[in-house]
Amino acid sequence: MQFDANRAGFGTKEWSEHSCNISQGCSHGCLYCYAKEMALRNGRIITAAGWLCESVNLSKVSQSNCRFDGVVMFPTTHDITPAVLPASLQTLKKLLSAGNHVLIVSKPHLAVIKTLCKALANHRDNIQFRFTIGSLDESVCAFWEPGAPVPKERIKALEHAFENGFQTSGACPEFS
Repeated sequence: MQFDANRAGFGTKEWSEHSCNISQGCSHGCLYCYAKEMALRNGRIITAAGWLCESVNLSKVSQSNCRFDGVVMFPTTHDITPAVLPASLQTLKKLLSAGNHVLIVSKPHLAVIKTLCKALANHRDNIQFRFTIGSLDESVCAFWEPGAPVPKERIKALEHAFENGFQTSGACPEFS
């Protein structure tokens, strides 16, 4: 399965055929977050501040052992923060053990990526990490992504995954 095959879809379908999410909310608090806006519009949260409270849906974690045709993107509506790392790791292990190819998308915390690389080393051929680095200017990131790691930490996470034999890529909108 090719991670970067030509896909005709839009949004998450540009990068994968399927998506998997186990949590609502994200402590990164990105001002442009589409998932937060959808949760507000659909009444899953009352205020934008409510999105900062991460809540894992354990039934979604337990259902993540399905085999899918094509690439599965994890996650698409939240990030893998330290608070949701244990449930994310459990989900990823189930997806990979079922034989899936998984595109892990994140504004990465270095400690989280080190944990994932170590725990998922036996599945590295079925994983690609894609990290978002929207700007190298820390003040720009601090404004738009106030709770996310600084650009230097994201680059170190990308280097760590690459140096440990994982496929890596970047989503760098400022540079495209």
